[in-house]
Amino acid sequence: MTVERGGAILSARVWLVVILAATSASPAIAQVDERLDIETQIPQGYDRGRNVSVRQAPLPDYNPLGIRLGSFYFYPRLQAGAGATSNTYLSSENEKAAPFITARAYGRLASGWQRHQLTLTGSVDRVDYLGESRRNERTWDASARGLVELGSRFEIEANLQASREVESLFSGEVNDEVAALSRYRRNFGSLQATYTQSRVRVFVLGDYADLSFDDVPLSSGNVIDQSDRDRSIARITGQIEYARSPALALFAQIGAADTNYDNDLFSGLPNIDSKAIRVVGGVNFDISGKMRGSVGVGYGIKDFDADIYDTVRGVSVDSRVEFFPSRLFTVTAEAERSIEDSTLRRRDPFWRTQFALTGDYALKQNLLLTSTVRYSRQDFTESDVTADTYGASIGARYLGSRRASIEGALSYRYRKSDDAAFQRSVNEGRFTVGFQYQI
Repeated sequence: MTVERGGAILSARVWLVVILAATSASPAIAQVDERLDIETQIPQGYDRGRNVSVRQAPLPDYNPLGIRLGSFYFYPRLQAGAGATSNTYLSSENEKAAPFITARAYGRLASGWQRHQLTLTGSVDRVDYLGESRRNERTWDASARGLVELGSRFEIEANLQASREVESLFSGEVNDEVAALSRYRRNFGSLQATYTQSRVRVFVLGDYADLSFDDVPLSSGNVIDQSDRDRSIARITGQIEYARSPALALFAQIGAADTNYDNDLFSGLPNIDSKAIRVVGGVNFDISGKMRGSVGVGYGIKDFDADIYDTVRGVSVDSRVEFFPSRLFTVTAEAERSIEDSTLRRRDPFWRTQFALTGDYALKQNLLLTSTVRYSRQDFTESDVTADTYGASIGARYLGSRRASIEGALSYRYRKSDDAAFQRSVNEGRFTVGFQYQI
């Protein structure tokens, strides 16, 4: 992508955008996924090199050089920021605003081999809410990815990850008394084997996730034990693709999942161990200068071990399409429908239907603007209760040099439920400005 460079002195328009970025939160922070455990969709690998999105555009004058360590390259990064939230504890009444400061240390070690790949990453994050220490966040992440090429047709990819994470405020899987304070440990591993022959590609993927939830401290001094939410999820997925042309392929996918909870429910109800199966078919494509993505539609069934819970079945959707109106502008549309577990009431599972639209615009080579609108609906299967979440965010990232950048976004989310006793209506707005230094 060719974009005209700005001079040493930014125009008034660019300064205005930078000032707006200084009153906003990082786009990466603003667009946190609402899901807790693991993505339902399997990446389709639709990128065939025919299009380059705004976020993928090469920036040789701004990319970090890293530190060479033998045949590896080390890329360290430090980030610091500050901001505020309008609703610290996600309360429906007596909302309490609070400023916060953030800090992050990140490192990536990547191989420079001609064949095979090995990448190690790690990060430590800290968020301190001034005057509201119960809301403070201490999270970390460590992961490893390896890719082994066995000839020109067969490859094996392995991923390992361990992390401590913050539960999404709008996940819908817990009530709002707990959601803002819930922290959990996540261990994840996957192994994928892929075979490609002429127009056919086949892969088999197995993955495993283990979730362990911390106790939640309340303002009264009491704590809520969440150990009956601890669980493991084992999945296996197979897919076959047939390329009708270099730009278009048809695929069929089948997957099975086994969810097991570590402990009985404190309510005395049976736990919600389950088996699930899903079949999806669709297309993935990469049409030069126009669009790329995948569209998949199928059917899912989730059957619970305990007879007290009804089997859930219905249409499943996984779609993500990127449009390229110009080399400076990328629009991404996403649609998804999936079955999720909940810890509300009788542990009602729910269907999550979600739509999102994101626009990325390169105002200059080193200045990226981003905006997103998002809507999701939760339909609980054991009752007539529904919950709707609306969200929007705007953000910007300015690269000052190869080493320094600033970024931010302003975001707002609102959730309403048709049963106040089930899940109250809440909203939150937040902004942050962040500075990043990398080598």
